[in-house]
Amino acid sequence: MLAFLFLLNGCESDQAVVWRTDSVSPGGEYTVHAETVQQSGPGNAWISTTVTLRQLGQKAGVHILDLSHDLLPRPPGSAVDITWAGPRHLVLVWAPGSEVGFQAGKAIEVDIDAMPRRQE
Repeated sequence: MLAFLFLLNGCESDQAVVWRTDSVSPGGEYTVHAETVQQSGPGNAWISTTVTLRQLGQKAGVHILDLSHDLLPRPPGSAVDITWAGPRHLVLVWAPGSEVGFQAGKAIEVDIDAMPRRQE
């Protein structure tokens, strides 16, 4: 029984937020939140970034971008650059080597341009 408890404890997941940022739109009507989470463990390690858009006064946000960074040798320092090109125009630029799982083109009346960052 004791061996089983040690084995069960060894299978526990280990997640950590390794990067996060927020950006408020000009005029303050919208907030974008991006967060990169790293999971480690035997056979289930991954790194992913989720970006959400929230309108002022709303509790819940809307997912607008999901990225996987599993092919990168280490977590990206800044997984997504967030720029407001206008009050309702958002530009998202992500780290090279990231794989897009989901990408929205428009959400909550905000136009979204999303593209990979140019490699230098």
